[in-house]
Amino acid sequence: MNYTKHSLQRSGQRGIPPNHIDFILQHGRANPCPGNAYEYSISIKEKDRIASELKQKIQLLDKVVNEAVVVSKEGEILTVYNKK
Repeated sequence: MNYTKHSLQRSGQRGIPPNHIDFILQHGRANPCPGNAYEYSISIKEKDRIASELKQKIQLLDKVVNEAVVVSKEGEILTVYNKK
């Protein structure tokens, strides 16, 4: 995503770092706004949904530790195994 000079200036003035912007763009809801643009934001309802998804990802992360997938250069899955 490209930042305009204006957006960089405003994010600095308002104390909104790039990692916050990336998170909002990745997880937020897009709402149309004037000028053929979209406003991305995270409401409390969205926050609860995202938190639930992230908890599920953390649970999955705990399960996949020490598992491996071998992929060919062409992108074909060759085998999977436990590294323990």
